[in-house]
Amino acid sequence: MKNNKLFEYAVLFVVCGSTYYLLECMIRGHSYFSMFVVGGIAGLLIGSLNNTIYNWSTPLILQQFIAMLIITSLELISGLILNTWLNLGIWNYSNQWGNIAGQICPKFMIIWFFVSLIGIFMDDFVRWKIFKEERPHYRIF
Repeated sequence: MKNNKLFEYAVLFVVCGSTYYLLECMIRGHSYFSMFVVGGIAGLLIGSLNNTIYNWSTPLILQQFIAMLIITSLELISGLILNTWLNLGIWNYSNQWGNIAGQICPKFMIIWFFVSLIGIFMDDFVRWKIFKEERPHYRIF
């Protein structure tokens, strides 16, 4: 059972990381391997919330809000490591209103709120179709 869960998490990590990487390539025209890793971690954290903090009766909008906070936190942590300490210059929000250390800002928090919907749906779909978990159903509010 433990190996099955490990395999499930590995698949979800790859699916979420790949999806974020490809999404960024479509929007920005390029991405970095580190964004695959950050996207995979974000996907695992967001997806695990269904089984721990909230359930199917939790409004989707609340799930998105929690996911937005997770993504923003990961963006700050990874930004400080990748952009500030390693000086990779993957992104810089210094010119955005309300930014913190040029790594996060309110504009992108709003974007993450909406992008998180992709992660929530994808995680639930993969768990349902591939790993035969409960069929997804949602409450918007």
